[in-house]
Amino acid sequence: MPIPALQLGSELVRRCAARNQPLTNLSAQKLAYFAHGWHLALLGSPLVDETFEAWRYGPVLPELYHAFKAFSNNPIPADHPLIREQEELAPESISGKLIDRVLDVYGKFGSFGLVDLSHDVKGPWYPAYHDPKVSSLIGNDAIKSYFETLRAN
Repeated sequence: MPIPALQLGSELVRRCAARNQPLTNLSAQKLAYFAHGWHLALLGSPLVDETFEAWRYGPVLPELYHAFKAFSNNPIPADHPLIREQEELAPESISGKLIDRVLDVYGKFGSFGLVDLSHDVKGPWYPAYHDPKVSSLIGNDAIKSYFETLRAN
């Protein structure tokens, strides 16, 4: 069952804090996208219940962006009430393990490294952002298809 965008964002903040990796709104957006994409490709179901949109710096969950925008480009504190009030995923859950693996792989990239990765011209963000005939929404089918091609490589 998909989780709310704010729950996923809070989960990323907490797990990054436990790794001593500060997380900004921009990085949270991209890590949420990668976690959602791999969840779709590997498990066949969405991780988050909101649709991504194509914004200048890559895929964005609008609800999460607006919740975190007060932090600007500063790290989001894991002890902030906004984060603390969100339900935690069980660490041993399949979604929790997947998020940890995404952090293992993508957590080493800075914000703009993550932006670059999300801007792949073969990915679903590119046509949604660059082609006025394409919706700025990035559908789960496009995300799943793209991550399935990454999985095959």
